[in-house]
Order: sequence, then structure tokens, then C-alpha cells
Amino acid sequence: VETKTMAVEETLKGDMTIEQISNVLVQVRNLCLQDRDILEKGTKAFTSFIRAYKEHYCAFIFRFASLDLGHLATSFCLLRLPKMPELRDQSDKLQNFTPAGPEINIHSISFKDKVLEKARQKRLASELAAGGKNAKQIIAEQRQAERMQRQKERRQAEVAKGRNPHKKRGRQAQIFDEWEELAKEERLYKKLRRKKNH
Repeated sequence: VETKTMAVEETLKGDMTIEQISNVLVQVRNLCLQDRDILEKGTKAFTSFIRAYKEHYCAFIFRFASLDLGHLATSFCLLRLPKMPELRDQSDKLQNFTPAGPEINIHSISFKDKVLEKARQKRLASELAAGGKNAKQIIAEQRQAERMQRQKERRQAEVAKGRNPHKKRGRQAQIFDEWEELAKEERLYKKLRRKKNH
């Protein structure tokens, strides 16, 4: 590491207790949510490891079939599995992996480095303007994350008011909430269309 002049920062110091060890995964996932650079490095490291393991010359020693991909993805602190052909038919080996919830919008995680973030925003804007397959997927994921975040906030507000969020509400109240949410989405869509036309 020193020969490559890479910056190394010690995060955890001294002897660690069992509680601290169990919280490392949570801490690193939180770091991934704060800085896209850490998120992308973890994803690149995971894909490199998988490809190197699968294409290794000593396949009788490094057997890809015996690799627990779920635990491996968890150890790389991935928030979501990358799309790669090596993982296509491996759903039985990925059961131990728990991805980040749908309320987390992966595309909204920004770089702490301002220059990298500016370049990423530029790429993202051009991709959304092109309107390709990725743009549709990004927009759908953003909408789902926003919807889940609103539901989470609504549940917290109900708890703050002293209501039970898990208690079944009347059908009319549910329909009203759904219409209200659809109206918000429609206003947002119209606002985006107006910005695009100007």
C-alpha cells in the first residue's frame, strides 16, 4: 500500500469488544451511505474477487461452486448486488445476503469529493436526458425509494400522534392517503416536465 502512495486511514483502534465487532458491518454500511466512493470501491472489489476466483487456473483448489456468495457480498458491505453474469443463476447461494431496503435510493448517494460528485451529476443528467433503459430504471428506483421514505415518515408521524401504525385503518382513509400520494407524484411529474421544456 505504501509503494502505491495510497491514503490509509485507521477506523477502528485498539482492542475491540464483541459488541464492537458485531457493529462493524453496520458502521461500514453507514459509511457507504455517506460516501459513494466507499460504495463503488466495495462493489469493484467484490466483482474483481468473484471474477478472479472463477477464472483462477487452480480451479480444483478455488472451487466457485463451494463459495458462499451471500456471506461474501455481506463481507464486502454491499448495499445491493451488482449485475454480473457470474451471479445470474446463483440465487440459492445468495440467500445469506440482505440488501439495503427499498427506501434507500442508491442513486442519491453522493461522493464526498466535490469534483467527483460534479462529474457524476453530469453523467447522471446526460443519462436521464437520453431516456434509455438505465434512465427508466433509475427513475423507477428513485420513485420507489421516495414512496418508501414517505411511508416510513408517515408511520413515524402516526407513532408520534399516539396511533398504532400497524392497526388496520378504514378503507376510506387508505384510499384518501393513496389519492394524496398520487397527487403528489403527479405534481412532481408536471414540475419536472415544465423544467425540461424550459
